[in-house]
Amino acid sequence: MTKTVCFTGHRAIPPEYTAILPALIDKMLERLYDAGYRTFITGGAEGFDTIAAERVIIFRSGRPDATLTIALPYERKGSANYRKTLEAADEVVYVSREYHKNATLERNRYMVDRSDACAAFYIAPRRGGTYYTVRYANKKNVPVVNLIDRAKNRTEKE
Repeated sequence: MTKTVCFTGHRAIPPEYTAILPALIDKMLERLYDAGYRTFITGGAEGFDTIAAERVIIFRSGRPDATLTIALPYERKGSANYRKTLEAADEVVYVSREYHKNATLERNRYMVDRSDACAAFYIAPRRGGTYYTVRYANKKNVPVVNLIDRAKNRTEKE
């Protein structure tokens, strides 16, 4: 039985993490794949979600059984890079066809409800979508691994 992991994180990545984040995601993808994870879900937002999706696209090139699902809160236009990422996904899911105030929260619940684990890039403000998603995953007993812990260890060693 294959397992699913969702990715959640901040839109704004602090500069001290920008350079190391792709390598941290790559290592996490290797560990997850070795543990039987084959479906990777990202939320399609700028920042961490986009970086994670791009890393999964590269990662799965040599692993035909690995898939990328991008879960979006609603249909919207985006940049050329955004559209290119959507086109490279195996599946794009729109939780809602139109914007409404809870669409993003519904998308976050959609991802967690279909996942066996959650990979986060979460820096402790007690508000916002990433906070909500991590809290929801904990409530649903979906294990959360926070990449910020690995990133802090790496930046402290440098």
